[in-house]
Amino acid sequence: MQSTLIIHNPAAGAGLAARRWKKFQTVLQQAGYDYEEQITEHQGHAIQLASEALASGYRRLAVFGGDGTLNEALQGIMAHQSVIDEVRLTFLPAGSSCDFVRLLPKRESLLQRLTSGEEFIIDVCFVEGHDEDGGPARRYFLNNSSIGIISLAGVKFAQPGPFINWLKKISVDAAAVSAGLGAISTFTPIDGALAVDGGHQTSAGMTNITVFKTPYFGGGMHYGTETRLDDGILYVATIAATSRGRLVWLMPSLYNGTTFEKPEADLIKCTSLRFETDEPGYIETDGEMAGLTPAKYGILPRALKVIM
Repeated sequence: MQSTLIIHNPAAGAGLAARRWKKFQTVLQQAGYDYEEQITEHQGHAIQLASEALASGYRRLAVFGGDGTLNEALQGIMAHQSVIDEVRLTFLPAGSSCDFVRLLPKRESLLQRLTSGEEFIIDVCFVEGHDEDGGPARRYFLNNSSIGIISLAGVKFAQPGPFINWLKKISVDAAAVSAGLGAISTFTPIDGALAVDGGHQTSAGMTNITVFKTPYFGGGMHYGTETRLDDGILYVATIAATSRGRLVWLMPSLYNGTTFEKPEADLIKCTSLRFETDEPGYIETDGEMAGLTPAKYGILPRALKVIM
């Protein structure tokens, strides 16, 4: 089956993706591009749509939405690892946060990205935690995953509501700052033990742990370090326990790429990471909630082919 299945999330970008899709649909029709469309109707729906597409024979998938929609589709794809070598995925950025494309070649248009034919084989990361009932939870991701203040801010950023949706339409950065300040006002550091590559556990209070492949997040923030999507490495940013006032002072460093110049921050490179804690905390992956701590991270090197 040669046709491309495009999974379209009209709610992405606080609803802006719906208008963007109408314009892009006209471009696709004028170009005579062979595709089928599936529209997401609720949170998590892209998981089902991607899984059903592969089960029915599709091997070329595209996601029209934001990083969260891409993350959902990835879960559906990874549920069919027996055919993963045949799958080709394209991301068509149309949401509030589209950080995945930042390490890939720039294209003049979404159509050019869809039809470029340039293939990249990239790593897929995963995190294992537990769900609210205490059962095991495993989530894959391409960009980043956080535990702590950033995951709490991610929850606030992703929550639907008139104020945050209005901010997203005006400025993604303003919405991210608002969510961050809201998280800082209620957050307390997490006590736990961090183990890297199966080594000795280091006990510490943590404000945040982010495991990332792309150093960009939240639409405009970045860690100021170079990474690659195919090097088999997990990049880890840790921020030690600190005061709320200090966290507010640290926020600008997330926009100018100077986070690792701060004494509270550290950069770790590894292939596996384990964070043990008795305090359940949110695990966030690419803007989606993935479960609760404790958490174990790993990586599948060069596991997915993307055409971008």
